[in-house]
Amino acid sequence: MAQATAPLEVEVVQVTQQDVPITSEWIGTLEGMVNATIKAQVTGYLLRQRYTEGAFVTQGQVLFEFDPRPFQAVLDQAKGEQAKAQGQLVQANAQLVQANAQLEQAAANQGRTQLDVDRYIPLAKAQAITTQELANAVQNNLGAKAQVAAAKAGIEVAKAAIVAAKAVVESAKAAVATATLNLGFTTIQSPIDGIAGIATAQVGDLVGPNSGTLTTVSTLDPIKVYFTASEQA
Repeated sequence: MAQATAPLEVEVVQVTQQDVPITSEWIGTLEGMVNATIKAQVTGYLLRQRYTEGAFVTQGQVLFEFDPRPFQAVLDQAKGEQAKAQGQLVQANAQLVQANAQLEQAAANQGRTQLDVDRYIPLAKAQAITTQELANAVQNNLGAKAQVAAAKAGIEVAKAAIVAAKAVVESAKAAVATATLNLGFTTIQSPIDGIAGIATAQVGDLVGPNSGTLTTVSTLDPIKVYFTASEQA
């Protein structure tokens, strides 16, 4: 006769309805809210890298330095051209002053010769002087008038020279400003606070505006996370 087995024990729990958190894991990529792309503004040889890759940098911190000597030479030359242009302007102003003085002298001389003509005409009619003396006075007056006209022309020439000299000065100033700006571009600074990335150029490389990105600087707070989840998830 078979021996009876003991009944099985069954656990029973009370079923309740409640929210259960669901967690999942994905691989994501962190990216700053602002990602500044650092590029060269001028063409030159990279002289120094002044930051550590992956380190935190502050706004205005120097990241790269280019060889400034060619740009300094251009700036010095531009300053020399500006000084030369300023000298030409001073000379043109002096010529205008001289031309005005010549006009005043010529006008005064013509006034005297005109008085002689006005005085000789009635004397010639009264035959108090010879006709030759009157003719000489008239001739002198015509010569004086020609000198006045020449002096006026000289003033116009001097004014034109001043206008041209001023244009050269302004052009020289613009060249100095451009050279100064380019010299400043030999030092590349971080525009924001953040993490500096890997440098794509090495010391000694010839880089320029067409060389692409030298590095990037990304902000930390706040920060974005990019990840890909399945449609079901």
